[in-house]
Amino acid sequence: MPCTRRILVWALYGILADSLWAQSAGPNTAGQIEKKVWLGPHEAPVLDLREGFVTHPVVLGYLQALADRLARATNYKEPQVQVPYGSAFYARLTSQNVLYISAALLERIDSEAELAGLVAHQLAHERSPRPPELVCVLAAPFGKWGEAQRGAERAATESALPVMKTLGYDPAALLDLLSKLAYEHPAWGKEIVAEDLLRLRVGMENEPMPDAGYRIDSSAYLKQRAIFLESMGHLPSQLAPSMLRRAPPEARP
Repeated sequence: MPCTRRILVWALYGILADSLWAQSAGPNTAGQIEKKVWLGPHEAPVLDLREGFVTHPVVLGYLQALADRLARATNYKEPQVQVPYGSAFYARLTSQNVLYISAALLERIDSEAELAGLVAHQLAHERSPRPPELVCVLAAPFGKWGEAQRGAERAATESALPVMKTLGYDPAALLDLLSKLAYEHPAWGKEIVAEDLLRLRVGMENEPMPDAGYRIDSSAYLKQRAIFLESMGHLPSQLAPSMLRRAPPEARP
C-alpha cells in the first residue's frame, strides 16, 4: 500500500475512534490520553481510549479478584480487567484476554450478583464454539452480530447461571441485569429476548435453593462501589457494608 494511502486509512481509523470514544464521564490525565488498545483480528482496529481508565487500586483489585474466581470456576484463564471511562455501554472480553467493562455499564450494575453474572456471561461466550466474528451484543460498539446471535446470547446466559450458583451468587441477578439492559438499549433487546430470559427464569425457579440462600452483595462490593461512584462524581453511599442474601421461600417471614 503506498505511504500516502496508508496514512489516509489510519487517519480514518482515528476519526472513527474519536466519534466512538470521545464522550464525557471520566477525568483526563496526561498519562492516559493517547493510550491505544488493539482488540484483535476479528474486532475493531486500534482505538484511542482518550477518556482514560479507572485506576483506584481498591476498585481494580476487587474487580480482578471477582473475575479470577469466576474464571477458575469455569476453567478459563483469568482475564485482565480494565474499566475505561466514557458514556458508552459495553463489556468485551478480547482475544488478548482483556475484559473491558465500561465505567458507564459498571455504574448501571446494582449488585455484586449482577456483576458476577455479567462476567460469567462474557466468559461463557468465549468458552462456547462460535464463528470468530460473532461476539456478545454487549460488546457494542465493536460487535458484529449475525443471524445466530440470539441463540448465542441465550446459550451464554444459560451457561452462566450454574456458574453463579456454584459460587453462591443469586442467578436471578443475571436475568434481571440482562432484562434491564435489553429494555434500555433496544438494539440489544433484539438479541437478548425477554421470552428467552423468562424461560430460563421459570426453569431456574423450579430448582432448589441452597439452605443458606444466595449471595447478592458483599462488604467488599459495597466498599469498592462507593469509591467508584465517588470517582464518577457521585456522593458515596451512606449504606453500611453488609452481606445480603436471597433466602429460600421456607426461610422467609
